[in-house]
Amino acid sequence: MTRQFVHGDPGTAFVACRDPDAGYAEHVAHVASQQAADPIDPSSGVPREFVARIVEVLHPLQIWLFGSRARGEARADSDWDMMAILPDDAPDDDLDLCSVWTRLRDLRLQRLELFTMTRSDFEEWNRSLGTLAEIVASTGIVVYDR
Repeated sequence: MTRQFVHGDPGTAFVACRDPDAGYAEHVAHVASQQAADPIDPSSGVPREFVARIVEVLHPLQIWLFGSRARGEARADSDWDMMAILPDDAPDDDLDLCSVWTRLRDLRLQRLELFTMTRSDFEEWNRSLGTLAEIVASTGIVVYDR
């Protein structure tokens, strides 16, 4: 399977990446060693490194935290669900999740699940029940806004 972002309803995301099991054991070992060496305290908020790297790579208008960490229900093994809202003229690579995840691999290894969407798509879909944009807008927290 090739690496691609499968477009469809901009309010949802489906990603197909080549060889999803490749390197999984190494990934698990790396994450475990990172957590043992430098555990992320869920009560401390979003790690500054996450926001700084996302801003450096994607230049978003906003970054939202959503999911269990935004709801205050995170466990020690919870991932970090985040959405970067990008300008409408963002390059296609910044909307291609496989490309984004490759460029932010260091954060993916720290359990960051980052999604991207243009501002106009976010505004169009954030009131459509059940879309990713609606979930982010209704339950998320803005952690960066320029």
